[in-house]
Amino acid sequence: MLRQAGGAYAEAVADGAVTDRTEYLEALGFYQAVGAELEALSGAGDANLAEVVAMMQASLEDAAPAFGGLSGEGIATPDASLIYGAAARMELAALRLR
Repeated sequence: MLRQAGGAYAEAVADGAVTDRTEYLEALGFYQAVGAELEALSGAGDANLAEVVAMMQASLEDAAPAFGGLSGEGIATPDASLIYGAAARMELAALRLR
């Protein structure tokens, strides 16, 4: 889902500014949904799962500077690579669950 956020974000941002608010909001929604899913998993009793979820939450937080307000105002780092990078780190963390 976070890779989808990266794709939508890449479509939404050009030259450091939001040019497509709909795509930006889609990316933001995916980002927030991933955060909510991780929050729901954070209370799991399994220590290994809890460690992986914490790693994923940290990766997700690394992508936060790509987002600002609902209209795209206040974006610290308008770069889809923050989101793609977080998605890749989360996928690597998930391998620990095998």
